[in-house]
Amino acid sequence: MALTPKLLSTGTFSTTIADLYTAPANTTGLIKTITVDPENNFELYIKQGGGSAIRFYRGELDIHHIFIPLVLDSGDKIQGKLFDSGNAYYTISGAEQT
Repeated sequence: MALTPKLLSTGTFSTTIADLYTAPANTTGLIKTITVDPENNFELYIKQGGGSAIRFYRGELDIHHIFIPLVLDSGDKIQGKLFDSGNAYYTISGAEQT
């Protein structure tokens, strides 16, 4: 089983729940750090398989470095949403194990 540290995802999200990272097929995603630079208050969610999204973090206007170790199975997702208008810029780092 190869463990590959990497920048898992980067981009923006806005006022609708959006996928930020999805663990690839036959891979375990290991989340180490999520950094969010929002233009408004925001929420982060975890969605396992085909289940419902569950909020695990709520942040206010400011840069957030979130050190929450998470293990995602194939198809599990990290999602994000802003409360009001604007964008949130994010990076997710960690590793993937195949």
